[in-house]
Amino acid sequence: MTACKNEVTGIKLGETMLIIQLGEQHHLTAAVEPKKADQSVLWISSDINIVSVDNNGILSALSAGAATITAIAGDKTATCKVYVSVKINGVVWAPYNVDNFGTLAETPESAGKFYQWNRPKAWETTGNVTGWDNTDITGIWETANDPCPEGWRLPVFEELLSLKDAGSVWTKNGRLFGTAPNQIFLPDVGFRYPDGSLSQICGFYWSSTEFTNNTASVLGIDSDNATPTMGILKSHGLSVRCVKN
Repeated sequence: MTACKNEVTGIKLGETMLIIQLGEQHHLTAAVEPKKADQSVLWISSDINIVSVDNNGILSALSAGAATITAIAGDKTATCKVYVSVKINGVVWAPYNVDNFGTLAETPESAGKFYQWNRPKAWETTGNVTGWDNTDITGIWETANDPCPEGWRLPVFEELLSLKDAGSVWTKNGRLFGTAPNQIFLPDVGFRYPDGSLSQICGFYWSSTEFTNNTASVLGIDSDNATPTMGILKSHGLSVRCVKN
């Protein structure tokens, strides 16, 4: 009976999703339940070339991308998705697009979701959509409606300009910005017009910088170049790439 009481019944991690910068380390903590059970934890990384983990849960960010860290205690497991960000021209960029509100996409090539200005609703990047709000949008993008994960935010237009100035090349249906190892890939996944219809002419990424009361400044990308664009109606649905606060 004593042995049964000391069996591991669960394991919880301090974070289930986090973003750390290339070259940094982070201590990921694990709590094994009950406390009387064996507290030994086995740590495993799904990609040791992106994030390594030692026997104490110390993560090391080795290259841009994402890896899943799994902690094992007894027959119980817990996971944490770890994204590795990079710094380009003094700005720290998330490695992937925003997907659902407060989350990132699964891979560099993943489209994530589209967002309208200051509206927290996430929209699909393919097919037709229902319930689209085509009313005019004015005013600032409020912090509460920023779709970036905690500790991250929409870039201002000057930060998008600094990314463009870092240089880019077209590859795999998107543009690769920066110089290795500090590089991020922005997929060209199109956009939605103010009526919700889909266009795949080129891709656009929001800034939080207004141009006029109902328009904003964005970065456009296609196979030819990356183009700063001003005067995009806020009722468009565009991609979002976050920067660190």
